[in-house]
Amino acid sequence: NFCILPKLVAKSSAMLEPLAAKICLDDLHEKGLKVTHFVTDRCASIRKVVEDFNKAYGTSIKVCYDIWHYIRVVKRDLLKFSKLKQGMCIKPWIKSIVTMLWSCLQRCRGDEQNLKERHGSIPKHIQDIHSFPENKSFKSCEHPELLEQEKGYLEVDS
Repeated sequence: NFCILPKLVAKSSAMLEPLAAKICLDDLHEKGLKVTHFVTDRCASIRKVVEDFNKAYGTSIKVCYDIWHYIRVVKRDLLKFSKLKQGMCIKPWIKSIVTMLWSCLQRCRGDEQNLKERHGSIPKHIQDIHSFPENKSFKSCEHPELLEQEKGYLEVDS
């Protein structure tokens, strides 16, 4: 379902998206269609619309964030951190971290536990730790033996 609104119906363009989301949810509810998930770009106002809808109608729609926006925010935060003195060591790893995030999301095959373990292995991976016996499903990196990294591995606890 989608909704196209003219700019005139809201005080600002930022208010258009949550208004359209509310109209779509109301329309789907009136048609008797059950919504279980609502995917958004991490927009707090959309999350609020869904929370209000859940309260008003006794539903339990889960708000999910699309992957592209999630990774974009992580990359932005890493770049920002890498400009600080204590974050300079992460700068050479940012591209690899982004690649590993995409890999985690592609290879977990919908298994939430596996995704969490893959995601949690990223800081270990850049410290040259590739085995995770404490994990339940993702026990080790799937890549072949790595040669010494030009960018240098990070120290444990750095």
